[in-house]
Amino acid sequence: MVSIVVCATMFVMRPPSQSPWNSLFKVCMLAAIAVNVLSAWIYLVVVPRDLPKARRRRGECESCGYTLTTGMHTCPECGQQRRV
Repeated sequence: MVSIVVCATMFVMRPPSQSPWNSLFKVCMLAAIAVNVLSAWIYLVVVPRDLPKARRRRGECESCGYTLTTGMHTCPECGQQRRV
């Protein structure tokens, strides 16, 4: 998000369109958009996919994170069945 703010500042302060700064601004904006799309993909796709595996390894409920003891097969917090 910071990269878009920096590029937007460059846009406001940029010289006339005949200047070589115009192409630099376009490259900066494309790079900022690419970084933000990649960050959003990691946050929305990768992290939620790996979270249940990490919780299972720690002995927690996959949906709510409640700590399950050895003999528990159902989460008392949310009622989800424990995977083995």
